[in-house]
Amino acid sequence: MSQFTVAAVARRLGIAPATLRTWDRRYGLGPGDHSAGAHRRYSEEDFSRLQMMRRLIAAGIAPGDAAQRALAGDPLPLTHTDSADVPAKESAAELDDSLAPLLVALHALDMSYIRETLRTQLKRNGVIATWHHSIAPLLREIGEEWQERDDAIVMEHSLSTLLMDVFGELAQVKTPINKRPILLSAAPEELHVLPLYALAAALGEKSVATHLLGARTPSRALAAVMAKNGPLAVFIWSQSCESARLLDFSCFPSIRPAPRIVTGGPGFAEIVHPAGATHARSLKEALSLIGGPLGL
Repeated sequence: MSQFTVAAVARRLGIAPATLRTWDRRYGLGPGDHSAGAHRRYSEEDFSRLQMMRRLIAAGIAPGDAAQRALAGDPLPLTHTDSADVPAKESAAELDDSLAPLLVALHALDMSYIRETLRTQLKRNGVIATWHHSIAPLLREIGEEWQERDDAIVMEHSLSTLLMDVFGELAQVKTPINKRPILLSAAPEELHVLPLYALAAALGEKSVATHLLGARTPSRALAAVMAKNGPLAVFIWSQSCESARLLDFSCFPSIRPAPRIVTGGPGFAEIVHPAGATHARSLKEALSLIGGPLGL
């Protein structure tokens, strides 16, 4: 009987090895014959169960129920009962498990499936939870495949374009609670702006209007907008230390009331901030810091 490594099974299923280990730990969908101290090997039968698990999840069945069916060899189709039993809020575990079908769809460039799946998750769980449990892990998986797949860059660009579109929809607020939009900007020469779109969407959920300046915003350009609009808060993102160091806090205007300055991203983690500026270690923390002046 054929035996497969974790990496081989993950490649065949189109999911992350970490997801396989989670299914083993949480649901018992691991190698049927695993000797202590030996490398983990999956049999054809093990692989068939995992394949069924993946198909059931992709069909919309909750991971726990899908695992029970896979272990029992019961490939029943999705029914009305299955849909009705899905809770209003998915658990973190269920969001984590949704990574598998999303990754499969991304490999196939099935952007329609990804769009509808993420829209459903965003509506049911909110931007921050969906970003943490589905979107960020999906981006990391694709990033790790750059050396192995020629089409990885196409997948990443397609996903980023889709996400900016979906987040842009959520960021549109008809009746905002703030008269002056929150400014969201990338640091000078910073090209990674997707977290800015995610934060704009998260603020949009709370009826907070934002003005997103985008990538490679010079310090003086940001300062000019601050002076013109007088925002209550300004958020600046940097993925790298190089772009973070280019930000000139000293050119920011002295306006009243003084805006709350919040930075985000690993680039700013080791940068010394002036008085009045705060570094947020996550999008959730950034949302909290920005929402403070608005009473959120």
